[in-house]
This record gives sequence, C-alpha cells and structure tokens, in this order.
Amino acid sequence: ISRNVFSPIEIPVGVTISIVGVPYFIYLMMKE
Repeated sequence: ISRNVFSPIEIPVGVTISIVGVPYFIYLMMKE
C-alpha cells in the first residue's frame, strides 16, 4: 500500500531535485 502512495510522489520529487541539484552542482564547480 505504501508503495502505491509514495510512487506518484517520488517521481516529481526526483525531477525537482534534479532540476535544482544540477545547476547547484555546476555552481559549486564554478565557485572552486
């Protein structure tokens, strides 16, 4: 049951983390 609840949530969260995380990672690389 818990898998059915979290599966629709995990996908957008993963996409959001990727969208936010990639530019942040590039920023850290540029900062050094």
